[in-house]
Amino acid sequence: MCYRPRIFYSLCFYLILSPLSASFALDAQITDANNQTVAADYTGKVNRVWADGSVYQGDMVDGQRHGWGVFIWPDGSRYEGEYQRGVRHGQGLYRFVSGDYYFGAWRNGERDGQGLFVWANGVRYQGDFVKDNRTGKGQLHWLNGDVYQGDFLNDERTGQGEYRWHAGDVYQGDFSNGTRQGQGQYRWASGSVYVGDWQANQRTGQGLFTWSNGDHYQGAFLNNQKHGKGVLTWQNGASQDRYDGFFAHDKRDGQGLLIWGNGQRHAVEFDQGKLKPQR
Repeated sequence: MCYRPRIFYSLCFYLILSPLSASFALDAQITDANNQTVAADYTGKVNRVWADGSVYQGDMVDGQRHGWGVFIWPDGSRYEGEYQRGVRHGQGLYRFVSGDYYFGAWRNGERDGQGLFVWANGVRYQGDFVKDNRTGKGQLHWLNGDVYQGDFLNDERTGQGEYRWHAGDVYQGDFSNGTRQGQGQYRWASGSVYVGDWQANQRTGQGLFTWSNGDHYQGAFLNNQKHGKGVLTWQNGASQDRYDGFFAHDKRDGQGLLIWGNGQRHAVEFDQGKLKPQR
């Protein structure tokens, strides 16, 4: 006896479904609830078996799957849920032969609405679907404990979101095609924080990096390194000293000013992090 799901929890994982035709070749045997052969345009509960081994058990109206039913493909894939005019429409559970499954809303034969997709390896997505794609708001959970919560577009993390690593790091901000892209804040478990521009998962553009001890750098970044014009400030006893100048590949490089906490200023020049002698 099949359980007819009524309330669905949004669990969903991505896998492309081959479109299911609204009708099949009429080489099928159709019997009713009393195991009596009926016509192809029968209305009622049926058991329909195709020559290729496909099986449908459930409601039929004028020869179309309409209502609730179970469809089993020859490879073992199966759908249990609601149909409308021959296509999956409403709430339903689709189990793939791979072990993946989707449980949630369907519209015109496609995953559309709230749902849960679980891959065979245990990774799971819960949230919105549009035309078989993860699009809208959702959560993606990995087996190692990493979690993303936020916007999706065409199966990719795109828009605003939060990614939490199992080790304790957290990123909040913009995503594009699954990467950190745009504006965002990254907080390390160690206490360090970066706020600023991102490109392809790298700190690139303008930003502020603050170490856990309070030292900070504000300025240009390139590929996760201080690169360009910026100001590096560090604690020196009771006062704060700073360097205002140019950086290259994470080191002071070029001309700048050393500004001491007592207000004294010195024009300096660095070469790959080394202070060049004054002439």
